[in-house]
Amino acid sequence: MHQFVRLALLLTLAVGGFATVPARAAESGAEIPGIAWPGGPLRSTAGGPVVDRVWRIELPQGRVALIRLDGASGSELGLYLFDETATSILSATPLKQSAKPGGTQRLTAVLPAGTYYVNVNGRNTDRAYAFTLTVSLIEDPTPAFIFAEIADGATRISDPESNIYIGASDSLSGVDAVRYRIDGGTWSEWRAPVASHPISFEATEGRHTVEAQARNGAGLISDPALDSVVLDLTAPTGTLLAPASNDVVYTARPTIRYRFSEALRPSSWSTNGLRLESLDGAVVGGSGTYSAATKTGRFTTAALTPGVEYVVQIGDATDLAGNPVRADLWTLTYLVPTTMSTPQRTIAVSGDSETSLSFRATGVPAGALLVVERLETTETGALRWEGVTTVAARGDGTLQRVAITPDRSARYAVRFPGSATHGTSRTSSIDVTLTPKLTRLGGSAVRNVTLGAAAVAEFRVDPSGITGGTLIRSRCTSTFSQCTVVERRPVEIDPSGFVSVTWIPTKGSWSWQLQLKANELHDAALSPRARFSVR
Repeated sequence: MHQFVRLALLLTLAVGGFATVPARAAESGAEIPGIAWPGGPLRSTAGGPVVDRVWRIELPQGRVALIRLDGASGSELGLYLFDETATSILSATPLKQSAKPGGTQRLTAVLPAGTYYVNVNGRNTDRAYAFTLTVSLIEDPTPAFIFAEIADGATRISDPESNIYIGASDSLSGVDAVRYRIDGGTWSEWRAPVASHPISFEATEGRHTVEAQARNGAGLISDPALDSVVLDLTAPTGTLLAPASNDVVYTARPTIRYRFSEALRPSSWSTNGLRLESLDGAVVGGSGTYSAATKTGRFTTAALTPGVEYVVQIGDATDLAGNPVRADLWTLTYLVPTTMSTPQRTIAVSGDSETSLSFRATGVPAGALLVVERLETTETGALRWEGVTTVAARGDGTLQRVAITPDRSARYAVRFPGSATHGTSRTSSIDVTLTPKLTRLGGSAVRNVTLGAAAVAEFRVDPSGITGGTLIRSRCTSTFSQCTVVERRPVEIDPSGFVSVTWIPTKGSWSWQLQLKANELHDAALSPRARFSVR
């Protein structure tokens, strides 16, 4: 319907003059061509002996006809309108008709110039009923109202083949036909005023226009209605922000983030923006949110199955024009997170003693193999963890211990290598410091040596494998309460950990000790004194 006030010229057709009071019908035939319409309103009767009355209206110009029939109380009347092709009211098909119960009927019709017949039918043959017939003919001074909308109101489209909705209405004359033209080209033929019409743009990116016009029943043509749309033929791209491509995640419902090269339709991302599919065809959905300000999308998946590799690809996400987003496929695997922890940071070990490393394995399946590792330096100087021993996880997260016998100072850790369904983890480093055990062979008693005879001092180093040390000779008081160093002699310790010195002492009290300086393999150490008394 029109949204503005229409100016209408109401004309009453009067043949032989305009009647200011209701006219009486002349004797009228019951068949076409009837009698000339004398003007109205007109009073007559129908029913009883005269069932039908017919009037003929001649229109030199098109008009909108408003025909009103008001019957007396209790009457049963019908109202029919025929065009000039009709030859009999009994055989012709009416242009319009109204035969509702009662005597009040209404018809509205757009009538081009020509001849028309109005028929009043009295359906009661027992008696006649009075009626008043009014025919108002209105000249339509205004064209139809029209608007046009491309692709359901879209601002951008991705396909040159589209459609235009043409909405046209005219409350008086009605809409006879519509036409349109694309990008200022040639007008199409006038065609039936259906709502949607297919259109085809040139495959050139940019803004395109469509103009539409409507023609009403009075032959008036509307001003053009204009709509425009941007044709976008370039697909947007998506850049993965998180997680890293071909990555492993340790949460069952990870959040995946993309940045896009242009704005997206938010709903296309939030519903089915991403698709995760396992190698056996199982599809995992999720929910997404889109930020127009940053052109980024977040997608949180439904719960993933541990150890299953999923192929991640863009789903239904499109830009504002409808172009699907392009992005590389990648894979994602969810592993159950594990934690290896230790309350220890340093351990001191003497000689070749056994010690233990304490740790907790949280989230690690019972019976899973854990590896005790030591940090080694390779020939190239690089650091590398190497396995020393193994232990089985309890699976309950309680404190466990594993025994080691270190042969040198080193950095240790306990690691879970991971599995098809569980992630790997390692404890913090544990610094194990070895203090060598130096044993004086021959006991602690003072050894008596004859002047001029050879004497031997022997020592053992635990653990074996320490190669260098210093033998220290001291002159002491007779009670060995005070000693003064008189000689320091570098010495090589044999692979089995033994070292000895043979010498011919002079008269007096003497002692020998083995000293090891601290290095990266062990702490410093000093042996007990080997004591000698020479007389």
